Amino acid sequence: MAESQDFPEDGHERRATDLVLETLKRCRVVNSGGLAELDELVSILKDSAKVPPDGYFDRLQRLINLSTTLWGCYEKHGKLSILNYLLEINKQTLQLLPSHHPDRLPGLRTLANVLWRLFEVHEDLSYLRELIDLCEDTLQLAPEGHPEHPYWVNSE
Repeated sequence: MAESQDFPEDGHERRATDLVLETLKRCRVVNSGGLAELDELVSILKDSAKVPPDGYFDRLQRLINLSTTLWGCYEKHGKLSILNYLLEINKQTLQLLPSHHPDRLPGLRTLANVLWRLFEVHEDLSYLRELIDLCEDTLQLAPEGHPEHPYWVNSE
């Protein structure tokens, strides 16, 4: 298997290889890494998500990697600042996909979890209203018969 450094630094092959390596590391660290390793990975993924310009082919996956890692970091640290940043990242991620694109479902699910947690922490009804609107909109992507339909119906 080729190593990342085998490709020119600004080439597509290098960026694709780096993205695969980041994704694999994210899976390992989120599932079995320690806090220091998780914090280090968040820092790396923040930088990685900034590198590609908007619309670049891998920006979506880089933001998803960051979002997943931040959620794991929030669950371990419980810091509200992480949750607020996670809200921002998930909204950026969803802006990269058309509103009726089926690949939005995982990002919408994460955003729903973030909004629910923010509502629990702040007891601010605006988060709950946003969550309800999100669930209603998402039902268009997951109509009756879709495997995720029960999740969104029960979330309402």
